[in-house]
Order: sequence, then structure tokens, then C-alpha cells
Amino acid sequence: MTDQNQDMAAKILQQQQTIANLITQLQQLADLGQAQQQQVLPTQVAPPVAFAFTPSQHAVNQIIDYATKASAALYKAGSKILATKFDIKPKSTLDFITKLKHMTRDTGRDQGACQIMLFKENGVQKKLLTQYRQIVMETFENACASLQQGGDKANSRLTPNKKKMQKCIMNTLTKQACLCAMPFQREYTTETFVVHAPLLFKTIMRITIINNIAAAAVLRCNLHYLDAEMVKLHSDLPKFHFYFHTNYDQLIGHGETLDNPIHHLFKAYLKVECLGFFTFALEMQNQFY
Repeated sequence: MTDQNQDMAAKILQQQQTIANLITQLQQLADLGQAQQQQVLPTQVAPPVAFAFTPSQHAVNQIIDYATKASAALYKAGSKILATKFDIKPKSTLDFITKLKHMTRDTGRDQGACQIMLFKENGVQKKLLTQYRQIVMETFENACASLQQGGDKANSRLTPNKKKMQKCIMNTLTKQACLCAMPFQREYTTETFVVHAPLLFKTIMRITIINNIAAAAVLRCNLHYLDAEMVKLHSDLPKFHFYFHTNYDQLIGHGETLDNPIHHLFKAYLKVECLGFFTFALEMQNQFY
């Protein structure tokens, strides 16, 4: 019996040791799992994303891959008709240029190395949409020559930008306006019947302002009544300043001037529906004068 008791005691001791070892192993495993859960994983930093207001303004210098639906959509958006048809008359010129300017900004045609809205003459950058009268046709022709087949920029983003703008303008012209522009198509079309958007814009704007006195009178009238426009825009300063620059830049682009534009601006500022801004504008006016 003594031997049996000793054997039993030995087996119990062995089982206890085995259980103890098992518990230890399980505890170590549990501690390891908890430690892994509490471990702070390194933060994966995503690559920086280039800021853009619209999809068309993203990667404005890259060639558009029309095999993708996204790129095809960009082309469609950039060449669609403007909200209002243009009849090539002075009274509708401001609305046409304003809408075309918004379209140009949204589609990225005025940004990056492939923009088509600025032209350099004698070291001075001039804006197509507001200073078209100050840019000679030769400047446009030289710029467009590089986009023709075989030109050094023919396979760049410039070419589809030009094509989208050309389609946008042509689609926006009324039927009568297209007939008016047709006799001058040699001025904006190459021998291979390729239409260049800047030349097209320059041509139709020249047709529009044949009666330049009437066109300038409309712009000058808009600037004389800036205070009424501020009320109409419900004191929206960004929209007001866009309206002012569109009219004023066009007037200057016509080779005309406006007497005392600061006076008309202050008249408008004093119509802003904000007491703090009104007080500030009044103080600035008193200091200015």
C-alpha cells in the first residue's frame, strides 16, 4: 500500500505540474494577445492629394486618357454648350464672356503649362477673354501653329483644351451668329479645316464690337450702376467683385476708360447690408477723399 500511495502521490504531483505548466502557457498566450491588441500600429500616411476645385482642374498638365470613362466625361463637360446662346450682339457679350470665364475656370483651361487663355506680347501676359482687342492676330497664329500636326505641342494637353473650347463656343452660337461668322472662317480655320479656339474667339468678338461705341456704352453703364448691382447680388462681395472686374477689364480691353472707378466702387460698398462693413467702407472713403 505504501508503494501504491507513493506512486499515486507521484502521479498527482506530475499532473499538478502539468496543469501548472499548461496554465502558465495559457497565461503567457493571453498576455501576448492582449499586448498585441494594445500595441499601437504605425500610422500609414497616405500620399498627398493635389488640391483642385473640380475634377478638370486635377493634373491639368497631363494628357487625357480617353479610354477611361472619367476622362471622356471631362471632355464632354469641357465642350458642352453654355447656359445661354450667344447672338454676337453687344448687349449679350458680357453674359457670354462671364459664362465662358466660369467654364474656363471649372475645366482648368486657364491653369498650368497647358492653359490656352494667356498670350505673351513683348514680355506682357494678356488675357484672351478680356484683352482680346489688345492681342494681334499674329500672336494667336503663332501660338496655334505649335498645336497643328507636327507642331512641338501637338500631342500635349493644349490640343484637347483648344478643341473643347472651340466646340463650346460653336455650340453656344445661335444659328444667325454662325452665319455671321462663316464669311470669316479663313481667319480661324487652317487649310486642313482645323478650327483654333483663340482665333475663333478673337474673330467673333471683332464681329461683335464692330459697333464698339455701343459695346463700351453698355459696359460703362454697368459700371456706373455698381450700387444697384450690389443690391441685386444681396451684398455677395465675391460675386460683386467678379462682376466689376468682368466689366472693367472688358472696357479697358476695348481701349476705353472709366472716370473715377473708385467712386463707383465706394457707392456700391455703402450698399452692403452689414453695419460693420458699412462703417469700415465709410471710413475708407473719407480717408481716400
